[in-house]
Amino acid sequence: MFTKISYDPLFKLINNEADLVKLAKERNFNYFNNYYSERDHKRVSFRNAISHLNINLRGKVFLDIGPGTGDSLDVAKEMGAVRCMAVDMEPFFIKLLLLRGYQAYLKNYTTSRLTSGFFPAEVGGVDFIWSKGALNCVDVNNGAKNIVRKSKDYIKGFDFNKWIIEMKSMLNPGGAILFMPAVGRRKEKLIDKKYPLTTYYYVDDVESWDRSFFSEILIRNEFSLIKDISKYNHPKAFPTAFLYRNEA
Repeated sequence: MFTKISYDPLFKLINNEADLVKLAKERNFNYFNNYYSERDHKRVSFRNAISHLNINLRGKVFLDIGPGTGDSLDVAKEMGAVRCMAVDMEPFFIKLLLLRGYQAYLKNYTTSRLTSGFFPAEVGGVDFIWSKGALNCVDVNNGAKNIVRKSKDYIKGFDFNKWIIEMKSMLNPGGAILFMPAVGRRKEKLIDKKYPLTTYYYVDDVESWDRSFFSEILIRNEFSLIKDISKYNHPKAFPTAFLYRNEA
């Protein structure tokens, strides 16, 4: 996803985070601005999930797929990770992470056409993979039954089962993946001051969501359902995450 702002001549000249944030505000790049304003909550969300699941990052290699402003990488580093990597489709996010000194790759991870896979070849040997809201699983479900969506996936070379298998192949023995799917947009806004959360993206029928096509694929690949982690899960917006542990 290459937004217009990434073609702005000033974007290429920026060499510090403050100027990058300033450019986003001046150009009303709300996709970035909204992520940046939520960074404190995202840090809490990451730390709560890691602590709840007893995942030790000290001395480990960490990867975030779809990191946005990379708050997970900051916390992973604080928790002792020795190498922090990220893959994202948006040049603005990648530039931010590179400015922070992280190993970040610009790649559309929903296509395998004209590439060796969904993820950069340089990414591997990972101990923990985190992905929250980076893949729309409404689209994944539609790809199983909708001819238009199927055609789009075919053109891109996208197959969810292969995507999951490739992600698992990047893990070291004893490694883990925590995957939180993105959900669909609704007409009514959901506001929850306790989370805190204001969003149009949430699930109406969680039971059906947990039994749908994408979930079946994950369970078939030995993922388990994760619910009710404070400030990480939300009953509607983020009802169910999926955890895989490589016990090999």
